[in-house]
Amino acid sequence: ENIDDWILVPCPKGQRCLVVTYSGRTEMYTKAGRRRMYFPSLLPGGSGPRGSKMSTILDCVYSAGEDTFYVLDALVYGNQELVHCEAQFRFFWLRSKFEECPELCVTNSHNKKSFKYLPRYDFENVADISEAFQRYPFWSENVPQLDGWLFYHKESSYTYGTTPLVGWLFAFMVPHILGIEVNENYERPIDYSDPIIYMDDFDAKLAGLKHKHSTKSSYTKESDSLDTIEIDDEENMD
Repeated sequence: ENIDDWILVPCPKGQRCLVVTYSGRTEMYTKAGRRRMYFPSLLPGGSGPRGSKMSTILDCVYSAGEDTFYVLDALVYGNQELVHCEAQFRFFWLRSKFEECPELCVTNSHNKKSFKYLPRYDFENVADISEAFQRYPFWSENVPQLDGWLFYHKESSYTYGTTPLVGWLFAFMVPHILGIEVNENYERPIDYSDPIIYMDDFDAKLAGLKHKHSTKSSYTKESDSLDTIEIDDEENMD
């Protein structure tokens, strides 16, 4: 397959989630569909009566250490449905909206959590791809830490669950799979021998971790004041 048809996105360590705004409030949901927190934000529909008729849904990674949402993708932005749009257009739309509202990166009383747009790299630009794979740490002072790389086919629509049009690799797998060199600091684990075997083992361990946490009881705290409200102590996982 033509590698030029793909877009590279760095994925930080954290909790994969959906951020949903509606009726003037912003909520975070885990992959299991549990509401984790709610708070005001500057996303369309995210705070105040002016946002009561707007809605936004973002696919994010939440880093608790930085208290920041790193935005991977968008399903809806300000009532504009993007699910059936090609990835290349969705990313263009997202970037333009973040450029229009740089305050999304700043925390204040109207935007309790920081939202940051993740960089994208087009495989048609060989120099940019090489620079991305050779950079270590990827983010300044290794904050946040890089978890791995997501690969989006340019023409892919947003798909729930697994799809061959979105791929994932840990940094140390890139030379083995793509034949592209990465920074030598991305060392292979001792137990790594084959990428398929390693990912199967990783997925099995992750599934076991999810099952363990799914048996935990949770509770909901409600409040009349729309500040940041934590719902439960969900696990961090990708």
